[in-house]
Amino acid sequence: MATSYLVHASAGSGKTYSLTKAVQDHIRTTTDLIVAITFTRAAAAEMQKRILDFIAEDDNIDASQKLHLLMRAAKVRFSTIDALFRQLLA
Repeated sequence: MATSYLVHASAGSGKTYSLTKAVQDHIRTTTDLIVAITFTRAAAAEMQKRILDFIAEDDNIDASQKLHLLMRAAKVRFSTIDALFRQLLA
């Protein structure tokens, strides 16, 4: 079953943080495909960096679990809205 997580808020209100947290939670709990869409490439890159940093710096998980989470994070599709639609139309 597909689920969506939509963050609609003004600039500087923590949209990237909220979406990053949601993706982190999904990586830990599901093996479903995750597509994280933002307006800018910078925000998409920032989300990816934050998730990888979070996994790398988490001392509460062992090395094998970190590897599993990193492999899951590598499958997340970070994209802008424009790039996603361009890819769908191609």
